[in-house]
Amino acid sequence: MSPAGGSEGRLPDGEEWRALAVGRGSAFMLPEWFEASLEHYAEGSPEVVVDRAPDGSLRGVLPLLRRGRGLRFAGAALGDSFGPVATKEDEDRVAVATAELLGRRDYLVLDHVERGASWPLALGAAARGRLLRASTRTDVMPAIDLDGLDWEGFLAGCSRNLRSQVRSKERRLQREHDLRYRRTRDEAELDRDMSTFFRLHDERWQGRGGSSSSTTRSRAFHRDVAAA
Repeated sequence: MSPAGGSEGRLPDGEEWRALAVGRGSAFMLPEWFEASLEHYAEGSPEVVVDRAPDGSLRGVLPLLRRGRGLRFAGAALGDSFGPVATKEDEDRVAVATAELLGRRDYLVLDHVERGASWPLALGAAARGRLLRASTRTDVMPAIDLDGLDWEGFLAGCSRNLRSQVRSKERRLQREHDLRYRRTRDEAELDRDMSTFFRLHDERWQGRGGSSSSTTRSRAFHRDVAAA
């Protein structure tokens, strides 16, 4: 990777970075997502903003990809939500550190940013007069917070109508098909299970324009992320 920007130049190791991403519950913030994006999709150079506390502990990371004068998130077209890899409280601090990375007349595109997030505003204020253009797209995909919930716990929080529909469809599946639930627990199972996943995904979109993630490159990317 290229040298880090921000208040400290030392790049974080995978464990430091991963711990922050896991704390936010986001696969799109993982170092493995960033690395797979660079391998399969990146046409540019990585620039990773790193912000550390005075004791050297990692406060946050903002992984970007530079192409000419433009910077954006790596893998932005493949993910649902992006932002600083940091606690909510430290997002603005990492955004300000990002301003040190920006050259005069750069332009910055921030895809899939949570609506109402304050860190893009903090970044814009810190970089005022330097950026040629900044664009923020608050088009994060809908998500459900499943923290601490099992399947029954999730259903308990749904409407009575939705619970009824889900249980009815499940009973129909049990009557008409061989229905089983299991996890992929071993790396040796992964290639087979990913192939099954892709086949079912293709069948779902057949006749409706096809899947947008059916390319060889897209599938290789998702296999690498899943393996990691």
